[in-house]
Amino acid sequence: MPFITVAIPTYRRLPALRQAIESVFAQTFSDWEMVVSDDENPPAETWSFLTTLARSDTRVTPIMNGTPHGACFNHNAALKAASGKWIKILHDDDLLKPDCLEVLARIVRTYRNVVAVSCACEHFVEGKLIKPFRRRGRPVLERIEPGDALLAMYILDESGWALPSQQMVHRSVVDAGVLFEKAPGIHTLYDSWFNARVRARGATLVYNLPLVEWHQGQHETTTSAITGDELTEEFLAFRRLIFPLVPKGQKPPDLKNAEGMVMVVRGLNYIRNMRFRAAIRVVAHIWDPRAYALAMGWLLRQYWPRRFSPITRTTIWSDETDMAVARRGIARASAPGLNSLTSSQDQA
Repeated sequence: MPFITVAIPTYRRLPALRQAIESVFAQTFSDWEMVVSDDENPPAETWSFLTTLARSDTRVTPIMNGTPHGACFNHNAALKAASGKWIKILHDDDLLKPDCLEVLARIVRTYRNVVAVSCACEHFVEGKLIKPFRRRGRPVLERIEPGDALLAMYILDESGWALPSQQMVHRSVVDAGVLFEKAPGIHTLYDSWFNARVRARGATLVYNLPLVEWHQGQHETTTSAITGDELTEEFLAFRRLIFPLVPKGQKPPDLKNAEGMVMVVRGLNYIRNMRFRAAIRVVAHIWDPRAYALAMGWLLRQYWPRRFSPITRTTIWSDETDMAVARRGIARASAPGLNSLTSSQDQA
């Protein structure tokens, strides 16, 4: 059994897929397998490429997604075919940095009893870096418990990043039936709904340095095909879905407050884009002070992510110095004649 399965759902993006696969082969970590689920029917050039690749490297397993087709089912086909202890999701237009799997494997081998680990990413458009990651006071590595993660998602706080390519989940999550699905009112935010149900199952680790490149270009993405109004409706629907999952002990704001917050945040985004009339139109009917307070908290967290966060997180590595000390500790524990941390974990 490989330690990590890289699960790639793909559909008619062969040039981008080639680059994504190359980023896996370029990893400094070698104990991986790759499962690529092809959603194109009938099979075409992508399937021909994948079958040829699989003949040259036994770590590659191409599968043809059955019916029904679509993004959720294609993701699930790749997840179900994974045999690794951990499953690293990778979209076919994104890239892993060379040390991505090595860093994530080191983290989950060192800090046990978690169901997922996520990492930060950098945003590229047409191959150009337009949004480098800035840590802005976040610790390098932190742990968040289920109730705090769910509350964070509910109030638009960070719960471990959002994109599927930023996530690595323990295979027990998939074995328990947590898969991608389109819940009521959700058509494009199925990745957020998946993340919420993952985080409900146990503690997660968040690595706040970029190990993934998120690439966008001329190809259509799930969210690029819908309007701003439709996306706002999904944000509202997501609040209604996740609210019952947040433990009452977390004292979540009621749905009216949360829905008002979403509308005010949309108005703030309009203001940022100099669309003042649209902003007034959106917030004109929001009179709830609590909604404005929640939205102001969201705005402050864009610049000071932890200073204005009400969510409890446990810092494991506060900075790169802590990370380096931890690395040296692992190296010493793995040296001949000492208790081998990595060998015992590999056998687990």
